[in-house]
Amino acid sequence: MDIARQIKEEFCYVCRDPDEENQKFKSGNKNKTFEGAGMMTGTKVRCKVGAEMWQGPEMFFSPQKLTTDWDKPLQ
Repeated sequence: MDIARQIKEEFCYVCRDPDEENQKFKSGNKNKTFEGAGMMTGTKVRCKVGAEMWQGPEMFFSPQKLTTDWDKPLQ
């Protein structure tokens, strides 16, 4: 959970137009690399973060794009 929190705080953002953001992302390599360690275990992690930077937060505003389990966004 520490690593997920660190990635979220360092890379995630909300965009105005997710479809436009997807097009921009596909047109060029916009991946970022996360390097960190878990606070409790000290396990070192290195991973690429790509479209998840805006797709994660987008789930709160357009959940129907990602899953059929939820069909109403946050107000």
